[in-house]
Amino acid sequence: MKFTPLIFLIFSINSLTLGAETKYLSLGSVKKVTLKAGKAGEVDLPIVIGAEFHIQANPASLPRLIPTTLDLTNEVGIEVGKPVYPKGNTYQQQGSQDSISVYSGSVNIKVPLAVKLGAKAGTYMIKGKLRYQACNDKICFFPMSVPVEIPLLVK
Repeated sequence: MKFTPLIFLIFSINSLTLGAETKYLSLGSVKKVTLKAGKAGEVDLPIVIGAEFHIQANPASLPRLIPTTLDLTNEVGIEVGKPVYPKGNTYQQQGSQDSISVYSGSVNIKVPLAVKLGAKAGTYMIKGKLRYQACNDKICFFPMSVPVEIPLLVK
């Protein structure tokens, strides 16, 4: 019985964290890409940022800011290329003299994919995480990460 308050506290913190993630941004639906062995293509990862927020662009404008990054793992027979980040919008935060580059509204990160010759046909799930730092017009929040899954059909 002594551990019950601690368990409640852990569940409460997790609930707040999960709610905060949806508050800042959401990932749009990623369309399944179909590629043949030996071929390459790309997929868009759509990101929708909450109306009163922005996230840091990649690259970040200042060393103290944390850029948005997409980190994906390779699957056997699949090579994931370096993500191509969109150009950010210029923004000046209230009380700051510096203009910075941010993403707001909807943006897409392009992910190059290549299927190696001899790769087995089937459905693959490229997994990883999107790391970002959200801000509003007054403050920046702690960096967060959300899981990402990109479906790929190899024929």
